[in-house]
Amino acid sequence: MIRTIVFDFGNVLAFFDHGRALRQLVQHTDRSAEQLLELVYHDDLMYRYERGEVTTAELFGAGCRLGGLRCTHDEFVAAFCDIF
Repeated sequence: MIRTIVFDFGNVLAFFDHGRALRQLVQHTDRSAEQLLELVYHDDLMYRYERGEVTTAELFGAGCRLGGLRCTHDEFVAAFCDIF
């Protein structure tokens, strides 16, 4: 009996684009999409988030602190939910 199936969803079964989220978030900062991308991936923050080691609230806090974001938590979440 098969009890667990492990697979890579992102860009294997469905394609996603973090750039979509970043293009939405640049409306809420003085930084460019490229600068936000560097900040988010600089210390593997996004990878830790994807592994469940960082909460959405912690990711949002880092985005505001490091990226100078001035959006609401809901706007932030909506941007990242729109990557597919």
